[in-house]
Amino acid sequence: MKSMEFPSEAFVENSISKYFIKLGYRLVKEIPHLDLNFIKQKEEWRIECKGRTQNNTVDFHTLIGQIIRRMDTPNSNYGVGLPDIKSYQTQISKVPDYARSLLPLTVFWVKSDGEVITEKLTKS
Repeated sequence: MKSMEFPSEAFVENSISKYFIKLGYRLVKEIPHLDLNFIKQKEEWRIECKGRTQNNTVDFHTLIGQIIRRMDTPNSNYGVGLPDIKSYQTQISKVPDYARSLLPLTVFWVKSDGEVITEKLTKS
């Protein structure tokens, strides 16, 4: 059974789902192996999530690979959902500026109380 406590992946997914539903989006399950997919009118978000794991560095790299594999249309918005913990803040800070300029990503930081804070990864 998945832990629903901070900073688990299930907690991150649940918090982001609540955030998007409050904004009027609906959760859809149309894309296999995608953690979260939301639609409101013609706006779509595709989001991959991770929680704290035994090796946050390896799992962060996996997360980036997973979301890149979902980037098959310029008409969607893309994001990664992470618990707001030091190890993932460090991983995000290591993404080079050139990669940031290419990747249309938003980071959804989930705090221990379930609050979601957004950060555009893309640098222009």
